[in-house]
Amino acid sequence: MKNTDKLHSIPIENIYPDTQQDRQNIDQKKLEELASSIRTSQQVFSPLSVKPHPSEANKFILIGGERRWRAAKLAGMQQVPVIVRNNDAKANSLEMLIDNLLREDLSGYELSYALQKRLNEGWTTSDLAKHLGKSKPWVSKYTSIFKLNERIQALYKEKIITDISKLQRLAKLPEKTLNIALKKIREGENAIEVLKVLENIAKYPEPLQDAYADCAIQDLKLLKKASKLDDDELDDFIKRAQKDNSSEHLSEFLEERIPSKTSKKTKAHIALQLNLHTARELLKDLRYAAESIAEMDLQQCEATLNAYLSEKATGSA
Repeated sequence: MKNTDKLHSIPIENIYPDTQQDRQNIDQKKLEELASSIRTSQQVFSPLSVKPHPSEANKFILIGGERRWRAAKLAGMQQVPVIVRNNDAKANSLEMLIDNLLREDLSGYELSYALQKRLNEGWTTSDLAKHLGKSKPWVSKYTSIFKLNERIQALYKEKIITDISKLQRLAKLPEKTLNIALKKIREGENAIEVLKVLENIAKYPEPLQDAYADCAIQDLKLLKKASKLDDDELDDFIKRAQKDNSSEHLSEFLEERIPSKTSKKTKAHIALQLNLHTARELLKDLRYAAESIAEMDLQQCEATLNAYLSEKATGSA
């Protein structure tokens, strides 16, 4: 069959799927719905795109339309419409990718895999972005997944985490902390909450991170407070935790070494109250009515005192 890029009708059994197909999973329910539609109409409305088989005469390999091909087989179709391509390998590969993007959304991992495959075939990030109508950062984001730990990639492939930014945050965790994160996420804990906790712990001294990873200390408040200890005290704290990780006992140890301090906000509040009390006492000494004084805030007290002083100064003059 000569290639004229014209429409042909060929036996469906003469078409083979591409073993390098981007789509790794096909929704069976949607496939059956498409098959039902084809069975009712007795035709495939949109032609498949194929290329000649490299070693078998009158046989073809799919470029685009694998879902339609599978559905047509389910529907019992004997012939299907095709357009035969003799384009170069890169062009065929790009056509397959575009067909998959347009016909049905690929999963995040399938999209990443498909884009990386084209880069491996010699496409540049710029060329891919241009042909797909996307930006270079969009292509880079999806292909960045293959630079991550394989266990992190697995979360993406299994659709446990589909947000690439969360995967990149996981990749920044130290190895021991990452192990805990992966375990918690696979056990069903919310990935965002796990990341918040473990990213904070990753900022603490390494011995504390190890103590958390080894389950010697699990109380997050204690970890935060212990991070303020000097090296010798921290070493002592961890040794105690390994023998007895009672939160009560460890808290007592920390209280002895890091006494609680009144916060700046509380100190400021106390100072304000003292100043207000002083201002009110001065007004009482000046024989202002107690009821009026009680209703004044500090600013009003100061204004009244300033007015009094101005009046006295004027009178003296």
